[in-house]
Amino acid sequence: MSLIKKRSLAFFIATLFVLAFLFIAVYGFGFKPKGEPIWNLGDLGSMTKIYDEMGEKFVGISYRLMVTAISISGIPIIMSLMLMVFINVTKINLEERYRLYFWLIWTIIGLVMVTIILMFSGELNFMIKMANYKEGIMNNNSNFVNYWNGGYFAGLIIFTLLPATIIFIPFAFKKKNKK
Repeated sequence: MSLIKKRSLAFFIATLFVLAFLFIAVYGFGFKPKGEPIWNLGDLGSMTKIYDEMGEKFVGISYRLMVTAISISGIPIIMSLMLMVFINVTKINLEERYRLYFWLIWTIIGLVMVTIILMFSGELNFMIKMANYKEGIMNNNSNFVNYWNGGYFAGLIIFTLLPATIIFIPFAFKKKNKK
């Protein structure tokens, strides 16, 4: 298998992992530190339960940013499929094929970075406003440590920032030196 075909397949797998990690981050967003769900993915369309519990509309803004990120992350998957198909097309010359390959790769990486930024901004919007909403979290250091050590906010950030490294894995495939 050629280097380009390996990288194309690796980009497809990496974009699927990005989408999976974003789903995990959104799913984990709905849990309290004790493990019981505040809401689930079925509540995405109806925010009334969240508004009643939190008393603020910032959760809706955060969720809209996160759902937008997930919907945009489908585009790199389609583009990585295009990458796999167009590389095998032999009707275009080699220079045009490499140019197409180059621009598709950087568009895929750019779109993945946009989804990560949207997802991260939605999470940070929620975390900061919830910290201000709850009494004394930002003013009392021990309360903030307990708030953070709940685990689900750390998990959100891990599963959001991990795709930023995963998308560069296809560049680990190198050409073998022939002697």
